[in-house]
This record gives sequence, structure tokens and C-alpha cells, in this order.
Amino acid sequence: MQERKTTFVEPPREARSGDMCILLVPSAEHEKAILDTQKWLRKRYGGSLTRPVHITCQRFCCGRDQIELLQANLAELCVRSSPIWVEMDRASPFYSNFRRAQLLKARLRADRLLSEFACKIEAILASLGIYPHYPWFPNLVTLLEDIDEHVVDSSIDPDPPFVADDLLLSRIHGPGSYQTLFKASMGEGGVK
Repeated sequence: MQERKTTFVEPPREARSGDMCILLVPSAEHEKAILDTQKWLRKRYGGSLTRPVHITCQRFCCGRDQIELLQANLAELCVRSSPIWVEMDRASPFYSNFRRAQLLKARLRADRLLSEFACKIEAILASLGIYPHYPWFPNLVTLLEDIDEHVVDSSIDPDPPFVADDLLLSRIHGPGSYQTLFKASMGEGGVK
């Protein structure tokens, strides 16, 4: 596994309007199984579905001049990368101060390919002088928002794999409000 050499913003902080995020999302083909799981969980815990369901790889701030270079580097990384299959494990409640809501997050099982991909993203950011907000290996997926506060940890059944086929670069405008600036597919799919 790659060694992490990235400098991070200290101390780590919550998301803010204007922050940039690199997200991994399933393609429409793979999203259906996760959507079925979200609907099943919503029947048990209430709340609303998180759209798009995603793995946040990193959050950071950057200047407009860095975005074009970042997009080019991310496009190149995606072309050289295969889709990443990750198993979801347990669902746990999580209070988000930014969203001011109780969320249901699925913990992802440790995955070497996902960890290596996250290290490559950190290396790209570092090469552009962009400092991530926290040292973080992606290990959670938000499935539901505004759930009942009394949810206890639960196994996810059915438990489809999370297949990250696409990468998004997005800007946060506010809780639940994002702008996608760039989208690329893993493998030969390229920029969309």
C-alpha cells in the first residue's frame, strides 16, 4: 500500500459552502441494487434517500486556476483505473452538524483498491498545492437522511456491493445542494 505523505488542513473541520469534493458514485447500471437497499432501509428507519449515493474520497478548497488542472489529472487517473467494488457492512446513525440531520451511514469493509485510489487522489491534490481538510480513507456511504434518532447499528440486508464506476468533482453550495463540475468514468469510459 502507498505511504501517505499529504499535508492536511489543521484542525479538520466540517463541510462549508464553497468546499470541493471528489466523490465516487455507481453508474446507473449498478445504482439500482443500492437504491433497492435504501428503500428497504427507509421502511425500517424513515428518512429520505441520499442522492446521489456516493463515497466521499476527499474534501478541500482550491482556486479556480487549479480546477482545470485537477480535472485533467482526475480524468487521467480514471482512465487508468478500473471500477472499484466495495462491500457495505453495517448501518449506523450519524449526526451531521452541517446538514443538521441524523443520517444513516453504511460502513464499508476495508478494501485495498479503494485505499490505493484514495492515496492517488491525495497525491494529485498535493502535486497541485491543494490541502485536503482531513486525513481520511473513504469508509462510509450515506444512505438515508433525517432518520429516526433512535436507530441502532444494523446489518444491511440485502447488502449489495457498492460499485464505484464514476468519479465526480463537485462544489458544495449548502446542505443537500451541490454542483457537479466534472464527471469521468473509470476505465476506458473517460470524461462525460
